[in-house]
Amino acid sequence: MTLDEVQSQLSLPDAASIWRAGWTDSADHRPFDSSHLPDERLVSRTCADLDFSTEVTDALLGALPMFLRNPALGRLFQHCHYLLFERKVERNEVVKWPRIPPATDQGADLFYAFVYLCGTPRVRELNRTLGIPDDVTYATLHDLEIWIRWHHDTEGRWGFANLGWLWFHFQNRLFALGRLQVCLDRFPFDFHGFRNAMTGELSLFAPAGAKVRTDGQFDGTTGISDPAAFKTEYHETRETVTGHSVTHDGRILPGPITIGKSEWERVISNGDAALSVHMPATGPLAPDACADSYQRALTFFPRHFPEFKFNALFSATWLFDGQLARLLPPSSNIVRFQREFHLFPISGATDGQMWERVFGRRYENLKQAPRDTTLRKAILDHVEGGGHMRIGG
Repeated sequence: MTLDEVQSQLSLPDAASIWRAGWTDSADHRPFDSSHLPDERLVSRTCADLDFSTEVTDALLGALPMFLRNPALGRLFQHCHYLLFERKVERNEVVKWPRIPPATDQGADLFYAFVYLCGTPRVRELNRTLGIPDDVTYATLHDLEIWIRWHHDTEGRWGFANLGWLWFHFQNRLFALGRLQVCLDRFPFDFHGFRNAMTGELSLFAPAGAKVRTDGQFDGTTGISDPAAFKTEYHETRETVTGHSVTHDGRILPGPITIGKSEWERVISNGDAALSVHMPATGPLAPDACADSYQRALTFFPRHFPEFKFNALFSATWLFDGQLARLLPPSSNIVRFQREFHLFPISGATDGQMWERVFGRRYENLKQAPRDTTLRKAILDHVEGGGHMRIGG
């Protein structure tokens, strides 16, 4: 079956042309012994390995016959599995894969869930060659269920659409290490970090030429500009570093300072190898559990990825909005989680992630938003008072 035939039968958009590369090669792809399609036994066993709930397992088994009902879906599954687990295409390609039209089949919303789920044996095999135990692999890939449930809770039906995020899990880049997930990554922000060789203190500098509001956030954050915004500078000599420092709670200060390189060593800059930290929606961010994850990461990656040399762990999330430390009590797990990190602002930051993760959706009428937790009530009070939430790093 040609791609044009598949595209026509499934009413796929023009974006489906991204699948043209390798289409002929994937026709011989047989990921399951002599078959190119998953069967009930494989799906049941894999769901059990990943500790999926009965509810989600049943939803997947109920959708499985779509590949037999519609051969075009079966051929497309074969191709997508080939691209992910044989050719190992990059994430920037995967995020362009178009949605399968729901009218194609009653199980179509779960199409990509099967593509990932059925890659579990490949992921486990590679992890074993790296000495990574199966329990870490299974705990990592369990995240797929979280996002299947998320689709159900937000769309009202079983499905999966978070292709870009799960790419890290199924390409052996991200690992669940206790409460937190930690990923082989690169620091993507234009900040410069130096550690004092004597005290261990971290000094973080903002990028040069940035326009910054008087509240220490980048101008334009959450759509707000400041006529009194100042412009940052940053420059280095052989002996010194001069620039605008960032406070521990994530504010860029207006007056530049200078430090001497004889006392400070560079530990992080844009593009450096680093570990990104991610917080799945699996419960409270208890300090002891998070500390355990950090310690596990500091032994796990040098043991299994010795060539990956890193100096820092970082993240970008609504949880690192420095305002939360003022809105929540000091005993809050979120506040204590923040204190383990040196915060920094993010250019172009918005409040979209906060609404998605805390409330499930944005509420135009704030009176309709639930106030059933301390966090939700504090955020709504802040927004009703004219404040704006934002992501931070």
